[in-house]
Amino acid sequence: MNIVPEIAALDAEMRGWRHHLHAHPETAFEETATSAFVADKLRSFGLEVHTGIAKTGVVGVLRNGDSQGAIGLRCTRAGTTGIRQCCWRRRRR
Repeated sequence: MNIVPEIAALDAEMRGWRHHLHAHPETAFEETATSAFVADKLRSFGLEVHTGIAKTGVVGVLRNGDSQGAIGLRCTRAGTTGIRQCCWRRRRR
């Protein structure tokens, strides 16, 4: 697979994120540090961030002008087992 250079350049940093999260596991609905970490990363990318969804959930919103189209990405993380489930949804209004 060809990976664009801008993404490839982030490889070491993204591995660091994974190592950080695995070094500080939290159990379900107690992931306050994990939620804060994810929210901070999303904010650093310039996304609009909503926190406290179902206690520890985080939503990042990326807008494209006046478009009403949306794509949702959902990931859950469970303790020391890492990312357990990811799915995406696309919705048109």
